[in-house]
Amino acid sequence: MLTALLAVLLLQAPESPPELKAEHCGGSGWCTLGPIPLMPERASATGDTLVANGKGSGILSLWWNGAWRDTLDTGLGAMRRLRLVESRRGQVQLFACDAERCLQAEVKAGRMGALSRVPEESVPPEPVAEQPVTDKSGALQVFSPRPGVRFFFEDGTFGVEVKGQRQKHPAVSKARFTGKFQEVFGGGRGEPLWLTVGGHVLRLTTTEAQPLGVIDQPAFPRVQPCLRVSMRGDPHRPFALCHGFDVETLSRFDGERWQVLSSPFMNGRTQPLVAVGEGCAPCIVLPDAFRWRTKAGRWRTLRPPAPPPEARSLHRFLRAGIDASGRPHFTSQLGEYRHTGQTWRRVGEGLPEDDSPPPEHPPCNATGCLKKEGNTLSWRPMGSDTWRPLSPPPALLGPHPDGGEAECLGALADGEFAFVFGALLVRGTPARGWRTERLPASVWDCGFEEGPETLYLYSQSGSYFFTQEKDSAPRVVPEGTWARVTGVTADDVLRVREVPDWRALEVGALSSAACVREVRRRTVPSKEVWAEVDTADGQRGWVNQRYLSAADGTCAPPASGGD
Repeated sequence: MLTALLAVLLLQAPESPPELKAEHCGGSGWCTLGPIPLMPERASATGDTLVANGKGSGILSLWWNGAWRDTLDTGLGAMRRLRLVESRRGQVQLFACDAERCLQAEVKAGRMGALSRVPEESVPPEPVAEQPVTDKSGALQVFSPRPGVRFFFEDGTFGVEVKGQRQKHPAVSKARFTGKFQEVFGGGRGEPLWLTVGGHVLRLTTTEAQPLGVIDQPAFPRVQPCLRVSMRGDPHRPFALCHGFDVETLSRFDGERWQVLSSPFMNGRTQPLVAVGEGCAPCIVLPDAFRWRTKAGRWRTLRPPAPPPEARSLHRFLRAGIDASGRPHFTSQLGEYRHTGQTWRRVGEGLPEDDSPPPEHPPCNATGCLKKEGNTLSWRPMGSDTWRPLSPPPALLGPHPDGGEAECLGALADGEFAFVFGALLVRGTPARGWRTERLPASVWDCGFEEGPETLYLYSQSGSYFFTQEKDSAPRVVPEGTWARVTGVTADDVLRVREVPDWRALEVGALSSAACVREVRRRTVPSKEVWAEVDTADGQRGWVNQRYLSAADGTCAPPASGGD
């Protein structure tokens, strides 16, 4: 019976990722298949709302009523503070700060509103959570969530102090725990007290009949190993972040049980095969999941077949594809496999096993080739044998906690080069110059794949996966494209935004007939076109392109805003 049950569980297909929607994408058109809370730098919650930013990034992801509802590029760098505050009237305010400035926005019905700048002293302080106090010996932890109540944890046992006397808590008098309590959450009058220890989550609820509290352990989802669990929001219905090795799992307690809101798109431990072409758009193959995106934009997932009994290792996936009938196939060192619609079948021989790593080839396109040696980037023009140093202007990159080292290289089909610095993607050519795009989070150990319509950026260890539709990417306009502001009344202005989003911070304003130089254009999910412009006073920002018309020869060139 047990053997049969295990067999059924092993054959169940892994969960497919959510359908990609416009609200999962940032101001540069980059979208994430694994929600930003999987790689949070900071997270804050109140009531049914949680907001988090990706590591090193100013792009926020918002969860409301158990679903990922919104993404907003704040224009900030790596965040130093992030806070959600609910007023007595039920209004939710968002505050976010990087090293230089703080912004505020209203949150309503799962959407973040327009950003405005505020002084840092107006940002509410973080709530001070009760943390266990450890004595000098390191063996005793004591915490007091409210006056007159003291709990202690010593030698793997959980106790309570009653009238100055310590005793084992009657609810868990026979239980022993491994490790120390890492976080104490809630415990105010009328609130349950949550305790995390060794990746486990306990809940203590006091009642009139049980003044010392009743301890239970609602089954916490184990999507991945938890090194630590941190809690956010309302103690009655908290959010919980399970911190794994590279990514986090976000869960929510609904009052009775824990529900997984987001889980790793990939397992973060195995290098994936990312295939484009042969029907893949894309295919992502790991030992526990073969995922592909259908022509309708939906994801499907199947579990690959187990290696044959005589195999010495797991599949090392080398090629993958989707046939004309929509069925997946792959080739590994163990064989060629095709799915019949009901099961996998081995239809051919695999490639011989070889433990030696494949030879590395620099990425090349019509412009030339790229390579990285240590921290030095170089490029070789097509048709030349000479490698030349390559470095984007430092002012373009700004401050980077990663030390300004390029993390991965790509040679794109349009002749441009691309590489990543923290949460910035830089693309361009030495001849035409460079420009930046903001990513949902800082990336490392990454690789590029390019399809006819989409660019993919993913972790070699499988912990994140970003996509950008080429039609939604910021695109350079011909040099010397001038325009005038039209369609704005005399008593109004055209607002210049930091990123192409009406909610973004206002950095300038243009009156009717003002002259600007266009730099880039981007089509946003609403199908509106935004233009990045340089203004006459040296400002650079984004405006809605429908308020611009091509200028005639009398348009005076504005001051340069720098490229």
